[in-house]
Amino acid sequence: MASPQYTAEQPQYHTEQPAMQPIQEKNYPQQGLPEQPMAQQPVPANNFASATPLVSLQQGPAPVDCPVCRVRQMTRVEFVSGGTTHLIAILCCLGLCCGCVPYLTTWFKDVEHKCGNCGALLAVWHRSGRVEVIAHATT
Repeated sequence: MASPQYTAEQPQYHTEQPAMQPIQEKNYPQQGLPEQPMAQQPVPANNFASATPLVSLQQGPAPVDCPVCRVRQMTRVEFVSGGTTHLIAILCCLGLCCGCVPYLTTWFKDVEHKCGNCGALLAVWHRSGRVEVIAHATT
């Protein structure tokens, strides 16, 4: 005996697509606006994307917006003797008789930040971690 074979009928779908027609270019009337060249952004003289706030300055140089000359420039740093330097010198003098060591190294000195463009004193970073802002915006 032969077993009957069952065949599943596949549904037939219509897959006819309309013929694609080429797109024709149409000439639309101008709106009457004169052609203007694209406005170009001024290119900064430096490549600093953001500036560091003066109150956030640390030991090293950082890009700042100078409130005096209004230019974004990297600060110049200069190590100067401050209160911490003098205190360490006194302690070294009393204990080891070498009070000149703190004045010869930058480890115990404060850092003055000056504008890289105009040279104005902007802020002083003290060894204690406090930042003293010197330059204020001029009107």
